[in-house]
Amino acid sequence: MMKKIILSFTGFLLYMNFSFALSATDFPTSFSIKADPDCLQCRRLVSGNQTLGELKLAPNKKGTFYYFDDQNQLQYTFILKPKKNYKPLQFDISDQYQQVIAHFNVVPTPQTGMVGAFSLLSEDSKTILFTAIPGLFSMGKLTIKDENRVLGEIVRDFTDLDSEVKITDKQRFLSRAKGVDINILYAALAFNYIGTRLLAVDE
Repeated sequence: MMKKIILSFTGFLLYMNFSFALSATDFPTSFSIKADPDCLQCRRLVSGNQTLGELKLAPNKKGTFYYFDDQNQLQYTFILKPKKNYKPLQFDISDQYQQVIAHFNVVPTPQTGMVGAFSLLSEDSKTILFTAIPGLFSMGKLTIKDENRVLGEIVRDFTDLDSEVKITDKQRFLSRAKGVDINILYAALAFNYIGTRLLAVDE
């Protein structure tokens, strides 16, 4: 009986590792972030005709976001933390078991009240997995990078809330977040140009 349980658990782990490997391999080097005209704090990620996931402001909340995967299953929750001094807006990212597994920082753009720069951090907040920084002369473009290299870009037309993501160094981008579910990467990127003026810490 115990042998069967061990074999079943081993098979489950192999399946999970295989699934992650497949997902990492299939991570697109380019995809779109689509805005919802009826929800300034909602974004849908699309690659061709395939929906990769969707970020939504939680119902009756002002600082809690849900991320749903391509099967419309809730995967992660972003919860806004109380703001301290002039630090960026900070979110805890929790999984389905309400365990905090990563952190997310956002710097709003004062002129527009929308998300400007943002960073995805490890569980202990000591490692920046990637950051997205707007250019000095091009507010419609964000450069995705780590501490040493450019990993990609997010480009948005000034007349549109939709954005295009291009990952130019996929191998390094994924290796930086080794062991992190790619849905967290999708969710973080989906925050591009989301409205921040109405955000508030939920009780």
